Amino acid sequence: MLALPSLVFANHISFCSAAVQPFFGQTANIFGRRWLTIGAVVIFAFGSGLSGGATSGAMLIAGRTFQGIGGGGVNLMADVILCDLLPMRERGAYMGLMLMVFFFGTSVGPYVGGVLAKHNCEFSLGLKSNPMRSLADMKCFKGDGFST
Repeated sequence: MLALPSLVFANHISFCSAAVQPFFGQTANIFGRRWLTIGAVVIFAFGSGLSGGATSGAMLIAGRTFQGIGGGGVNLMADVILCDLLPMRERGAYMGLMLMVFFFGTSVGPYVGGVLAKHNCEFSLGLKSNPMRSLADMKCFKGDGFST
């Protein structure tokens, strides 16, 4: 049985992700996709760093909330950009590839986390992935393939 604090930590991401998707969608129609994608990646990286360096439960909840806001924006903006670039006939294959990567991460991630916790690996996974998000943000900022 799951404890209540673990449900609270997990649900902050889901609730915030679902809550901000309409905002990101409408704002992308007004201001374009590029800067909102960059902003979503930056918000997610900030939340990841905040939760990775959390010293209290409240700080961890705040970090996971920012991760949910950024993650909702990243997911929605990836879908919107994919739909902008591809005709309807080809979208299904690319959406399937994108969702396959998501499924792989969500199904394998808990097992890898359990193995790391079992072997007492004490490093912050939240802080380890920030350099890759920085590279993704620089790629978006450069402007290859994004329309403004």
